[in-house]
Amino acid sequence: MQPIAPSLRLPVFLIAALAAMLIGVLAFVGWAQHGSSIFLATAEGTLSWCM
Repeated sequence: MQPIAPSLRLPVFLIAALAAMLIGVLAFVGWAQHGSSIFLATAEGTLSWCM
């Protein structure tokens, strides 16, 4: 397997960075919309282990 040509490193890095940023934004939006439900489900699950 040959290494990626220097001229392709920047576009590949930018695409990877944009994909990571998109995943982060989608995760934040999901948390903003469903954060209270996530918290309550976690709390209920934790309390069920205590009882």
